[in-house]
Amino acid sequence: MWQTLNVDGYEYVAKLKNQNGHTQAILAIHSLKQGPALGGCRFQTYKDADHALREVLYLAKAMSFKNALAELPFGGGKIVLIENNIDSKPAVLSETAEFLNELNGAYIAGPDIGTNELDMDELRKHSEHVVCYTGFIKEAPLSSLTALGVYSAIKAALFFLTDNTEIKNKQIWIQGLGKTGYSLLTRCLHDGALPTISEKTPTLLEQVKRQFSVPEINQNQISQYHFDVFSPCGESGTITSEFINLINTSIICGSANAPLLEDNLIYPLHEKGIVFLPDYLVNAGGVIGIASTLENNDFSTTQQKVERIYERTLAILTEAQALNLPPAELTGQIVRKVFG
Repeated sequence: MWQTLNVDGYEYVAKLKNQNGHTQAILAIHSLKQGPALGGCRFQTYKDADHALREVLYLAKAMSFKNALAELPFGGGKIVLIENNIDSKPAVLSETAEFLNELNGAYIAGPDIGTNELDMDELRKHSEHVVCYTGFIKEAPLSSLTALGVYSAIKAALFFLTDNTEIKNKQIWIQGLGKTGYSLLTRCLHDGALPTISEKTPTLLEQVKRQFSVPEINQNQISQYHFDVFSPCGESGTITSEFINLINTSIICGSANAPLLEDNLIYPLHEKGIVFLPDYLVNAGGVIGIASTLENNDFSTTQQKVERIYERTLAILTEAQALNLPPAELTGQIVRKVFG
């Protein structure tokens, strides 16, 4: 049964509990000001329900910011399914779909970490308020569009620093080799970059190393590397104060949601001269692809819309430099004006 929670600053928050009182899912809608909330449905393990709640609230707000920056007619939301409290994924997806129907289109669900097209097919059996089901985008997976957006932002940051978008021979550390990280890796290799990789799943790491013969970073010697770009594409919160002291890079730009353990870490990054680009600016390619598909645009037009992340990123970097602000602080100011 879904129970409503009162959370300041959010349009709607609810949690689904099982018969034993364990929270199985949480849905959060941050804002409906721009339109119905569009956000993913995530399936992963959490330490506890409080941790899941904190994450879903952050991610819902980040989706509002992402959609606003991309000038999309959607608000922001997120659903998390707590894997360690779920015996039957299809059953929870069914209950989630029924709840989407109760919301009457206020939330449109898509895939996220731990879910895919088949899970969206399961939701769609019970609700029409679903995107990215089988056949939704035929030309390419959504992850490739997310990677294209990140890649466009990287090129904008390179141009900002060097007056050149050339990525050949650039040293790029890609952290996380899921669908988006893998797609970013293939783009970098195609254009002659020199990537280094890391991935917490040993089998996936070895598979990619065999396929591409790319080196793995030695996590105990991070301070001995110099990267042009560090691209976090996996877990949240990997950038800590200690990590900032160790990392030598010019740019941080990746698809991972909430890569900073604490928001105020944008300041030591700025003081160190590292261009840090916030996740909700650069990883919008997937949601732009969804919106473009809903508008019945062809795939070429969709790609062009995603590539506009380059112009948005460069404009923010230029203005932030003029104001002597961290780019992430300026980006936050822009989106906060939207939501008051």
